[in-house]
Amino acid sequence: MAWLRRLSGSCAAVAWTWRNAIAGDGQFDSELTGLSGLPRERDTLLAMHAALWPICAPASADPEHERRIVSELARTLAVTIGRARQGIDDDVALDTMTDELARFPVDCVVRALASWRRNDKWRPSLAELLGDVRWRAAPRLAALRSLEAALESPGDAPRTEEPDRHRIEARIIDKDDDDDLG
Repeated sequence: MAWLRRLSGSCAAVAWTWRNAIAGDGQFDSELTGLSGLPRERDTLLAMHAALWPICAPASADPEHERRIVSELARTLAVTIGRARQGIDDDVALDTMTDELARFPVDCVVRALASWRRNDKWRPSLAELLGDVRWRAAPRLAALRSLEAALESPGDAPRTEEPDRHRIEARIIDKDDDDDLG
């Protein structure tokens, strides 16, 4: 978040937004929805998007990343306990899981698989892995969606806050000068 604030030119303006609700099971739920306080200048938004895209890109965008997922997934399946499968079952499971996991950033997938290997005895289901990977990728993907929505909004609307802020600061300085004279 700090580097997005630096890129935006405003340390305090860019902030996370959350949606709070009561879930279907009656429990409180909070979901990260994106960013607020983004600048309106298209060049700044493009720079922020360019900086964020590499860590949000799906693993499927790079063959080396997909190979890394296959390797990490094979390691995880090799050291966890699961039902006995016949040859073709293992191939289909590996292909299906790789295809699904490759839709996410490679580092999120690798961390989820490494965590599973270290902390769980049983072989993960695809749903369990996807849940973990989605959780790890959620902040950056929400930020990317916010930037893309800001880029799609019409034109560079002039910001009225800037001139007003400068005018107010000038009045405060003038008032301070008047107080010193009095």
